[in-house]
Amino acid sequence: MITEDGEISKSIFEIIYLAIEEEYELFEFSAFIRDGYLETKLWITSGGICTAIVKNNINYAILCDLIEDLKARGMLRGDDWRSFTMTYVYGGQVKVKFEY
Repeated sequence: MITEDGEISKSIFEIIYLAIEEEYELFEFSAFIRDGYLETKLWITSGGICTAIVKNNINYAILCDLIEDLKARGMLRGDDWRSFTMTYVYGGQVKVKFEY
């Protein structure tokens, strides 16, 4: 099951990575599970300046489905996270941190 989580996380990363139109050194994407809805935030850092990304090409319908799948798979293991943050330094590794 954890392997499937990795595949879902990879798909989430690809959607975000391909949607950012500006050049950046780092991006940070957060998803918060709320009562009945999902809140997301996307930030990039470029030239030492952190900026919220409002315009992007993210397909939120697909993204939300993937996040719901990730949450459901975690719940099957008793992993009841409330939010996660995905951080990517351009050319480096993707890091995912879950908040409980």
